[in-house]
Amino acid sequence: MEKLWILRIAHFFVDFGCAFLCLGYAEDNIQFYLLVYNFCAFALQMPLGLLVDRFGRQIKVAGAGVLLTAVSMFFLNDPLIGVITAGVGNALFHVGGGVYVLKGCQNKCTPLGEFVAPGAVGLFLGGYFTSEFPYINPLVIFILLVLAAVLLFTKSGENEKPAPISLQPIPKKEAVALVLLFLVVVLRSAAGFQLTFSWKTGSTALLFAIAVMTGKELGGVLSDRFGMSRTSLVSLLVGAVLFIFSGNSAVCGILAVLCFNCTMPVTLFSAYKIVKGLPGFSFGLLTFALFLGLLPSYFGFSMPDYAALFGVGACVVSLSLLLPGLHLMKAECDAQ
Repeated sequence: MEKLWILRIAHFFVDFGCAFLCLGYAEDNIQFYLLVYNFCAFALQMPLGLLVDRFGRQIKVAGAGVLLTAVSMFFLNDPLIGVITAGVGNALFHVGGGVYVLKGCQNKCTPLGEFVAPGAVGLFLGGYFTSEFPYINPLVIFILLVLAAVLLFTKSGENEKPAPISLQPIPKKEAVALVLLFLVVVLRSAAGFQLTFSWKTGSTALLFAIAVMTGKELGGVLSDRFGMSRTSLVSLLVGAVLFIFSGNSAVCGILAVLCFNCTMPVTLFSAYKIVKGLPGFSFGLLTFALFLGLLPSYFGFSMPDYAALFGVGACVVSLSLLLPGLHLMKAECDAQ
């Protein structure tokens, strides 16, 4: 996949730009604007994914998403238009890039982790530079425009021609597995917003974001080397133990969140294998799960004093859902 490297860079700057815009210039009624943004960025990926499955051109779609993200940053005085444009741009980029990576992953989880991982650090730094260096906006726009041009005007090396959607019935066991995977992603998303430790500030917060990124990349590599079930079992068990001590230990908390995120490429890859022939829909289905997981925090559910407990519970429950799901879909051999 010759475009994976540019998609990784673009993912960082797309998420950077979206965080920069949404957190820096939507200060009035920010909760509403963030909800609108996240709906556009995550929930819309499912229908947009179906369109990409039907009409192809996934690299061009990703490039259009980067371009829209750049355009959104011109709407500094109209937050609603800005966050909608940024959200749609984010959705187009992710689903276009996601389909490209899924189609070219050759039954490996590693490329999925590599594609998704940079966004975590991009989001953190976008929010950080918003408050510290607001003059960075023109530079971010320039970088996004360059990345958009690269994706829009260079050949992808992949077959992106339109193709009819082939709907195949999902066997009962795999349908149950898909539901379990969906619930795992909802839980991961919801738990992520509860991991608000007192030590998570400054450079430690950056290390936290780097741990999220590293976990996603490492999870793909380990899944290809040792299998998805083994990787999920070990990473979530170790993560649960580390979360026990995370309330007072930044080191344990950072390592725990790294382990917790190792299953991200596992869920993406597994959903893709179940929903055969519809990589865009499978990718969008799990981002819709992410959106659902965001909702409790937006509606006021927050218990920062119990962050460590939420971490332990999220690991244990994720494991109890994920292992049966992987067993039902019988895709372990495909990732090895």
